[in-house]
Amino acid sequence: MDGDPILLFAGAVVLLATGVPAFLALGGGGVRDLPIVGAAAVTAALGWILLGWAGPVAVFQGAMASVSMAAVAAPLRARLGRAGAVVAAPILVALVLVPLGVALFDVRSGLLADRWGALDFAGAAALGLVPAVIGAVMAAPAPASPQTSSARRWAVAAGVLAAIAAALLGSELVLDDAAPRLILALLVGASGGAVGWVLASVLLVHAVRVGEAAAGVVAGAISVLAAPLWLDAQTILVIALLSALLGRIVAGRLGRRHAGLVGLLGVPAALGLVAAGVNGDGRGLLASGQTGLVVAQLVTVAVTVALSGGVALVIRGVARWVRLRRAPDDRRRGTAEHAPGAR
Repeated sequence: MDGDPILLFAGAVVLLATGVPAFLALGGGGVRDLPIVGAAAVTAALGWILLGWAGPVAVFQGAMASVSMAAVAAPLRARLGRAGAVVAAPILVALVLVPLGVALFDVRSGLLADRWGALDFAGAAALGLVPAVIGAVMAAPAPASPQTSSARRWAVAAGVLAAIAAALLGSELVLDDAAPRLILALLVGASGGAVGWVLASVLLVHAVRVGEAAAGVVAGAISVLAAPLWLDAQTILVIALLSALLGRIVAGRLGRRHAGLVGLLGVPAALGLVAAGVNGDGRGLLASGQTGLVVAQLVTVAVTVALSGGVALVIRGVARWVRLRRAPDDRRRGTAEHAPGAR
């Protein structure tokens, strides 16, 4: 798959400059987690190059992977330690993001795109479902984080919007007459998400803070990724509103910050993918009366959740096994150091 190299490189730059900091903030990470993100980006780019894809596409996909892993950098570090997270991120990219990318975007041999006809225009699975599931699996009890100011929340939302705009335009591969429609879809989704999140906050806690709408902007934008060109503006608005409404409820129920990524990213991505099957691309249930595309979208959600959750669980289990194996040695070493006569 080829595209406009300038557009793809520019998209990669915007993703790295705006998406990585914003998604790091969503997951509670910071500058100290950049090595984790860098390891993921390099692994993804090399993986796509080895698969024979053009250099600009590989760089763009590497930037997408870095944004996805940025959201889970802090959960990985909290569960595995810094060194373990740097090792785990490339493994997750190699075993989850790259295979999913091939399955969804390779229309010649991709399992989901070719055989099932699944739709995922700009990475709803990669930027939404994958980090949500990994964040939930890796979530560890941690001290409560300080309240984030409204200004910072809106700055993060702006970064997410810029990154998703780059993902949408880059996924089109060329800058054509579809670009205004993509940006319009993003703005409509962000607006609907803001309304939905605020509405859910009113229903749940009977209060509204200015910063609440910023989280809704993120959720609404994520819901647009799957099918921005195949859904009309009214449908995009409704899906974004529902995504944010349900996402706020789920995030509130989960409580833990890292697990809350399910509500902020996972629920909107899943609903966006399913909506594409109901009313997308002329093959949707409402347009054709056929269930094939709906089934394909549901299979995509199930495969993404199972693959990312399964690999994350294995990594978590291996890390726990290693800690248990090392614990007796550490205790013996500590005993020896404190024994009479030890230096």
